[in-house]
Amino acid sequence: MARFRVKELAKARGLTSEELALKSGIKISTVRNLWQNRVNDPNYSTLSAIASALEVTIEELEDKSGRDEVKSTGIRMPGLVATSGN
Repeated sequence: MARFRVKELAKARGLTSEELALKSGIKISTVRNLWQNRVNDPNYSTLSAIASALEVTIEELEDKSGRDEVKSTGIRMPGLVATSGN
């Protein structure tokens, strides 16, 4: 699921969700859902309007933290584990 930095970017610009809705022309319910990251796949036109209102690109709206991270599972693969005491 894609996450968006709508709340973070709006607050940095001193905007509430209501003000962002007015500025972008997007319904308040949609803005609030994006604000709370409750939208799985928003329309391009919605993201474009919000990005424009926040004066950022759509790419800047997307929260990429953690998306490309590889997390360790703690699983050891045979033959790849270093041994001691040769």
